[in-house]
Amino acid sequence: VLDTGERVITIALVNGNQAGKELSEQNQKAAFQPVIKVSGINGEPIFTSVDKKVNLTTDPELLELELLYYGVYCYGQGHGCSVEWDTENPDPLWVASTFFPTFNLRQMKASEFPGLTIFNMKRLFTEAPSVLINELRQFIAEYQKWIDGIETQSLQFSGDRKMSAERNIKKCRNAYSQINKSIDLLEKSCNGDGIVFRAFQLANEAMYIQRVRTLTRNRKPIDSEKINWYPFQLAFFLHEMVSFIEPSGEERKKVDLLWFPTGGGKTEAYLGISAFVIFLRRLRNTQDDGVTIIMRYTLRLLTLQQFERASILIFACEQLREKYNLGGSEIAIGLWVGGKLTPNSLEAARASINKQQRGALISGDEENPCQIQICPWCGVKITAQNYSVDMAASRMIIRCPNPGCEFHFRPHGLPVHIIDAAIYEHLPSFIVATVDKFSQIPLNDKPAALFGITSGKKPPELIIQDELHLISGPLGTMTGIYEAAVTRLCEHDGIQAKVIASTATIRNAENQIRSLYGRSHTQFPPQGISISDSFFASESAPDERPARRYFGVMGIGTTATTTLIRVNAAMLFATRYLEKLGFSETTIDNFWSIIVYFNSLRELGGASTQILDDVQSRFGYLAKTKFANVYPGIDADISYDNIVELTSRMNNSDITKVIQEGLKRSYRSDTHVDVYDFLLASNMISVGVDVGRLGAMIVAGQPKTNAEYIQATSRVGRNNPGIVVTVYNSSRSRDRSHYEQFLKYHTAMYRYVEATSLTPFSDRARDRGLHALFVSLCRYLVSGLLHNGDAINFDANNPKVRDCLLYTSP
Repeated sequence: VLDTGERVITIALVNGNQAGKELSEQNQKAAFQPVIKVSGINGEPIFTSVDKKVNLTTDPELLELELLYYGVYCYGQGHGCSVEWDTENPDPLWVASTFFPTFNLRQMKASEFPGLTIFNMKRLFTEAPSVLINELRQFIAEYQKWIDGIETQSLQFSGDRKMSAERNIKKCRNAYSQINKSIDLLEKSCNGDGIVFRAFQLANEAMYIQRVRTLTRNRKPIDSEKINWYPFQLAFFLHEMVSFIEPSGEERKKVDLLWFPTGGGKTEAYLGISAFVIFLRRLRNTQDDGVTIIMRYTLRLLTLQQFERASILIFACEQLREKYNLGGSEIAIGLWVGGKLTPNSLEAARASINKQQRGALISGDEENPCQIQICPWCGVKITAQNYSVDMAASRMIIRCPNPGCEFHFRPHGLPVHIIDAAIYEHLPSFIVATVDKFSQIPLNDKPAALFGITSGKKPPELIIQDELHLISGPLGTMTGIYEAAVTRLCEHDGIQAKVIASTATIRNAENQIRSLYGRSHTQFPPQGISISDSFFASESAPDERPARRYFGVMGIGTTATTTLIRVNAAMLFATRYLEKLGFSETTIDNFWSIIVYFNSLRELGGASTQILDDVQSRFGYLAKTKFANVYPGIDADISYDNIVELTSRMNNSDITKVIQEGLKRSYRSDTHVDVYDFLLASNMISVGVDVGRLGAMIVAGQPKTNAEYIQATSRVGRNNPGIVVTVYNSSRSRDRSHYEQFLKYHTAMYRYVEATSLTPFSDRARDRGLHALFVSLCRYLVSGLLHNGDAINFDANNPKVRDCLLYTSP
């Protein structure tokens, strides 16, 4: 009995039946998955939340989470089972045990603003400036009203909750002021030289073209009235513009963190501001090209996937450069990654291309220049025969074989560079890189061109760090040291490059960003007083946006392997039975390819054999025996053996084929032998894989971190409803805990994301990396020390050397 008078009650069911040794008798007296259901007398609500953490922390971030999830309650916990309760009423009328818990996770939907058409991309570059400025002000006025409204609602709070609400409201008002400032600057531009507003128009036109090309490639209908920004995307675009229109302002010095749930459209948000930065720089000075944006990732899979998406935008920008005669060099995109993925020299690229054109296969560890296997613009397949190297022009040419493609007849092929030597020579406006590539800076003089040191260009103005939560631990620690060098090298006339980071799962962001970049940060969109409403987006109803339904399974009295086999077989049967029920090809395709997620390569290792043998055998048993009368018509003799892995032990070419081709093959009623039946994946799939057709996933054991669980399961149900079945291992206490508290956990998943940490200037980290920072600065900033043979010119008494030393001092 608690001090408040509330009672914590434990209810158990004991089977007191005695049975002999006969199996039939044991089965008769056994209780199979019984249900204990508790309700109040006469159906009255009697339950209160069991989450009674009161005054346990003074951490502002944890207190903010308490505020945001105020109203999300837990009413029970299972012991050897899970628990569910009445969710149709504000105060639950019953609580019950369950062995098959489920939760329907609703996605966030874009807020609607009847009467406002400002989100239409085409209008933003065709409508009269005065009309657009007026509508932008109407949009932001709605935001101010919303802020005033939540401020009124917050008056009901007291204590820590009230203080958290006040802090959040202040952040909202700061965001409102910054967006309003951008609108003022757009209006000022309209009345002045018009450069800023013209860059805004061109960026929207580029994004419109990008969206049209994406729809065309996916064979979807094009309706310009439906090609719109989400409200948070347009607001973020406006929020960031100030940092580039007035680069000397305080806004430029901050790191802006774009936080939005997975699948919500973060990539388009920062691609929009990227297009604006490219065009603004060109309009202010036609010869001021060079590397403008560096977008960084941590994983090669993520890099390849996002490179493909960014390429379409850059192709659109290049088209507009030619259409409007903007001058300057080609607007191109570069892939700057480790030598194990692509060759560093044109000579090596030519040798590899010639080898592949002769029909020879390259080994898994061999660098491969033929990374672009599908034309980003038209979607036609590109082979090694479409690659060539022009040594005189210092570039590798990738030519789309489709005569109908607008980039087919270009003299230098697609505006893409993926060989280091070509990147240093041509300086693409937009570079996609892996963070480990920056370790080349102290070892190589060639990257100096990227920062304008040897090319006479301005350094990059924008650095985008996607999936910020991955920059943590040892990787984040070493990245933080190199980041100090990158920050200094991107500085121009005392102005640093703007840093935009994005993630869907992060905690302790303030300390992480300060350790990584040495700057304060602003999160966008700022939270209000409820996690389900941030003005720009709110929680959707199932009929408004597809939901993702989670199921939990924990085998009692059997091994985790047996449970996993049976769940896989049941999922295989259910997805194939959709054919018999007469569902459309699109619906069947959504669930045809089953992703099976494993927490380690060791666990994944034997899965292929299990699926080929045990799962297929169990599937045959279900079709012939167990489900034969209930769900008839399934051919038990068909073998669903099109299985592929997606793990770090695959070579780069195979990864590219799976992502760019294999996963995009769709089910057809006449033939589907080329469509994957199972995709066995490690945590490699948890970020960057955005394939709308995927809708079914089985998770083998609770992942090690909650962020990993959110990211991995968000790969399904992005464009269509999704099913996630988590198979818990009863011998692992953490798995049991998640199963027993399934509903509590899934109703507030983002709340339980773990804090990340990095320590770039700890003693051990400085021992390992500080010399690289010092060498990088001396090599790139002190004249006469850039090239490999210049080390002899090092002079410790050189004032610039001493400046570098002072910069690296703690």
